[in-house]
Amino acid sequence: MYQQTNVSVSAQTICKIGIYFALLVLSAKVAIPIPFYDYISLQTAFIFLVYPILGAKYGSWLTVLYLVSGLLGLPIFASGGGLGYIFKTTFGFLIAFTLMPFWLLSLERATNYLAITNF
Repeated sequence: MYQQTNVSVSAQTICKIGIYFALLVLSAKVAIPIPFYDYISLQTAFIFLVYPILGAKYGSWLTVLYLVSGLLGLPIFASGGGLGYIFKTTFGFLIAFTLMPFWLLSLERATNYLAITNF
């Protein structure tokens, strides 16, 4: 027998996650090379727009989906994909993108300032 869960995600939220996933991939491909460093991509600026729009919960799911997809071999990161990407210098930024909403939530609770909102 199947156990019914009480989880409900609206179709609008699923569509938002899909659209922002595609935009996150596109923004990662817009990279500016910098001497003595790898590059700066538009992805860093775009990720700051994702969390206020999707919220901490769905924004985290989006970045986890992005990380898993890239580590499985899809070339969606700024300079490729695959498990070898873990050893690149810019992989720490991708981990920070996933941890950012939790840091913002702790900041929000400490200062009683609403940092993450849902539209």
